Amino acid sequence: DRVIVMFGRNEYPCRWLKEQFGEEATEDDCGCALLDSPYRPVIRRTSSGPPKKGLEPLAEGERFAYYPSRNMAEGKEPGMDAYYEAKIAGMQPGRVVLLTHAKWAFDRLFVRDYSPSLTVIDEVHGLADNVRNALEVSISRKRLDHAVQVLEETGVDKRAAKSLESLSRTLKSVIARKRHEELLDETDITRIIKPLVSIDIDDLETRIIAAAEANRLDLSQIRTLAHLPMKVSNILKNLQFALGKYEGRGSARRVIWHPRKYVFAFHSKEDEEGSKIIIKTHTVGSLLAKLAFKEGPTLGMSATIGDNEILEWECGLTGKFLSAPPTFPVENCRLYALKDGPDFSYPNGTRAAGHIAGRTARLIKSLQTRALLLGVSEQESQAFQRALTREGIKFVCKKGNEHFRHASKRFKEGEGQVLVGVMAAYGEGLDLPEGLSPLIILTRPPHQPPTDPQSQFEARRYGKEKAWRLWYWRAGRKVEQARGRNIRSETDRGVFICADRRFGEKLSRYPMAPWIKKMVNIADWSEVEQETVRFLKA
Repeated sequence: DRVIVMFGRNEYPCRWLKEQFGEEATEDDCGCALLDSPYRPVIRRTSSGPPKKGLEPLAEGERFAYYPSRNMAEGKEPGMDAYYEAKIAGMQPGRVVLLTHAKWAFDRLFVRDYSPSLTVIDEVHGLADNVRNALEVSISRKRLDHAVQVLEETGVDKRAAKSLESLSRTLKSVIARKRHEELLDETDITRIIKPLVSIDIDDLETRIIAAAEANRLDLSQIRTLAHLPMKVSNILKNLQFALGKYEGRGSARRVIWHPRKYVFAFHSKEDEEGSKIIIKTHTVGSLLAKLAFKEGPTLGMSATIGDNEILEWECGLTGKFLSAPPTFPVENCRLYALKDGPDFSYPNGTRAAGHIAGRTARLIKSLQTRALLLGVSEQESQAFQRALTREGIKFVCKKGNEHFRHASKRFKEGEGQVLVGVMAAYGEGLDLPEGLSPLIILTRPPHQPPTDPQSQFEARRYGKEKAWRLWYWRAGRKVEQARGRNIRSETDRGVFICADRRFGEKLSRYPMAPWIKKMVNIADWSEVEQETVRFLKA
């Protein structure tokens, strides 16, 4: 009972919306903040500043309190939505709260529902990227135009509607001149900020609440406008941090601080939001350092840190680094890099994947063993699937809209001989112990493309030399994580093969744990095949 698992609002369905309107929506998207939901309590916190809407202040010594939901006051069950049940339970003293990296960072930044006496961060090597993804903000012209339409039709705030309409025109102009995933420059960002600063966000929020309380908005309009003031405020703050601060002019110009965020254009016919701009937070180290060490001690753990200095760049976590030797017997694992493997560099990727896929399928067929095959791209994964089909080997892969976790569950329950997927889905967090997959084959180290917006930003911010050091570190972490999917206990045995010959050629550039580097055997395919058969049949 002491352990509480808490997820974000987007993981919990809104019970009342389903009951009253027959609509499926999560707590994050239902607009319940403006609806009189009988399942929604009102929480008060010491950290939230002055009480809002006439709420009484907390008594001395109180850390939090809440007004019961209508169902709770009337003694009905269930008293509140599952999201609030987990939230309030996690706020009680003496509880152990389990969170994702993203949820932890979001709560520490914006909610502060609990004051931990100890914070333990597992897989700390991935903390920075997970938080970056959680703090991503986007502006879609399609959603923007819909909000403008609702504001004008309902008469809630026609002045704000004009400003948002001006923003939509500016976005159209900026995005039209940019390639897919091209970074916006400071002139573009300044143009986008201009119509946003003319919006009175507090007045807009007041008007939306008044319209909802007066029953002037239907459910669809409430869901469109419920989070609009917060989103406008969030977008404006994020864009301002995407601008650097400088002193002087010309050759005497000096950077006072670099941009902490970057903005890029995104074009997609498949995305229901259409063309948009995406704002990504990059500099999270100082932010995470404050969050981690603000209250009580913090312990960060990972088996794949590799380079303490780079971890400090990424996560801002400083202090004592303690390294323990592995408890798993090294002789239970084989790690191979192919000397004669294909070169997966662009534009050879698809052909190289087909080449290694055929060899892989024949090896699996001769071994009659279960295996995990990882491609970095979907095209590489499909090359594996075609080769397995030709050899008559049954395999499991994600089907249609199926979540990749469901596919891995089917494999773990005994379906198929091979699990095929992409590195992003199965390279980390998947446990395949006790012979579920003694063989793992990866096409290539998952380097981020140089054209990726984050790569563009980091090359500008750090220079190519430091940026490449960072990119090799990230790729190395992912290879190490993939290697460990089938070694989950001291008795597990497994083989890991990285097919791209560049991995062996540039092994020294990947900052891996010394004991892992010693395990890497760089050999031709024929030797790797013989050794794998001998090892797995022993």
